[in-house]
Amino acid sequence: MDALSWNEIEKSMQFSRIGTWKIEIAPDAAPRFYADDIMDELIGVPQGISPEGRFTFHRAHIHPGDLQLFLDYSNKLVSERAEIVYRYQHPTLGEMFVRCGGKRDENVQNCICLYGTHQDISDSIRMEKSKLAEQRLAEQNRLLRREKEQQEEESRARSTFLFNMSHDLRTPMNAIIGYANLMEHHFEKRELIADYLQKLQKASSFMLDLLNSILEMSRIENGKETLHLAPTNFDKIIHTLDIVMESALKEKKLHYQKEISITHKNIVCDSLKVREIFLNILSNAVKYTPEGGNILWHLEELPTEKANAAKFSATICDNGIGISSEYLPHLFEPFSREHNSSESGISGTGLGLPIVKFLVDSMDGEISVESESGKGSKITVTLIFPIAKEKSSEKNRNEHDLKSLAGKRILLAEDNELNAEIALTLLHNLGFCTELAKDGKIALDMLQEKPVGYYDLILMDIQMPNMNGYKATECIRHLQDERARIPIIAMTANAFDEDREASLAAGMNAHLAKPIDVEKLIKTIGEVLA
Repeated sequence: MDALSWNEIEKSMQFSRIGTWKIEIAPDAAPRFYADDIMDELIGVPQGISPEGRFTFHRAHIHPGDLQLFLDYSNKLVSERAEIVYRYQHPTLGEMFVRCGGKRDENVQNCICLYGTHQDISDSIRMEKSKLAEQRLAEQNRLLRREKEQQEEESRARSTFLFNMSHDLRTPMNAIIGYANLMEHHFEKRELIADYLQKLQKASSFMLDLLNSILEMSRIENGKETLHLAPTNFDKIIHTLDIVMESALKEKKLHYQKEISITHKNIVCDSLKVREIFLNILSNAVKYTPEGGNILWHLEELPTEKANAAKFSATICDNGIGISSEYLPHLFEPFSREHNSSESGISGTGLGLPIVKFLVDSMDGEISVESESGKGSKITVTLIFPIAKEKSSEKNRNEHDLKSLAGKRILLAEDNELNAEIALTLLHNLGFCTELAKDGKIALDMLQEKPVGYYDLILMDIQMPNMNGYKATECIRHLQDERARIPIIAMTANAFDEDREASLAAGMNAHLAKPIDVEKLIKTIGEVLA
């Protein structure tokens, strides 16, 4: 192939909008800027301009934001080849993007001679910017779509959760209804009724705990959930679960086997949350195991190097429908389910295992899941708890407390008639003398009307008309006699930690959550009157 002629090269450079230039910098003289026609057109200089004027004109039209960049480039050309892309303000065409490359001519003596090319790359830059802008816009739209999808997904998930919330309550509710029906049909059998009543009370207590757990889901999401550690007995946790699960296991005719091998039964833990871990896992096993299937709960104590601690490994196995390998990575995502209820025939909220994972993590434990579609699941939870000291009988201690508290006069501030009737009857049966005030203002008036020392204690509801419990407590604490120091215990349905803190901040001595736990009530009254 023949070499290109100079005319063909010039045409190519014109088509590419590439101009050539040369700058001479001599001592004691203004810099001279020489250019071909294409270069002059690209920088927009007037016709007939001098080399010195061209230099000044060009410098004056470099974008101010790129001037220092251009000066650094010019200094670099003195010693080596260099290239730059800068913005140039053309007098008629507006802002341009220029690629400029050059080097020094080493053959010129007594002055610095620089030469190179100048190319208008505005179209390609704008195209590139346009593509980047399109990409950014597309990315922004993608993020907005994703955010909208997440919001819609969260909205659907929460709607489903609220709609199906009763599902997680059915197990203890079934136990309550079941034992209530059994009591009705065996009313003449006193011992059997007493057994049913005990189980009904425990199932009711557990359902209340579960309700509190559901209401605290937002606290988990906001990182506000905390552990409430106290000494407890592992046998009590297991026994409560047996009562709650008994009805569901019988209904589906499931073969339920327990293998328990533990040495240290007295531990320090949040018993509610430990029970909730195993209740969720067992409930899932029951829910996803067909009628007549098998469920095994193996609980054993393992060796641990941690001092004064006990390590437990609980494995719950079933031969139910199992979980696919594709869904396993999403198992602990809130509100997620592998199949909806129309596909599987099984309803649920999708909160069970995410809550379990959060609780296990909060206890520094471990959880693992092995499963296969159609072959069942195996979930293993490992937890370590401090070992608790043996305690004297709670029953004997309460009996001793009641003897010392008998005859104490209590002022009950409670506006709800049903709650008031239950509390008055309970307190009477425990040996207290109790008077009722239907709101905080009445309680304050009754306290002031009676002699100092007439009342030994106030049980104060919080949400009451006319004057709430906080305000009534503050008014009492500002009285000018011994009445200001009367012990006050909040007895309220406001059961969260912040509610307890608010009660103490208002001047109360203690805080009890409804429904009334008799053992806690006796213990708390004994402590504030000690």
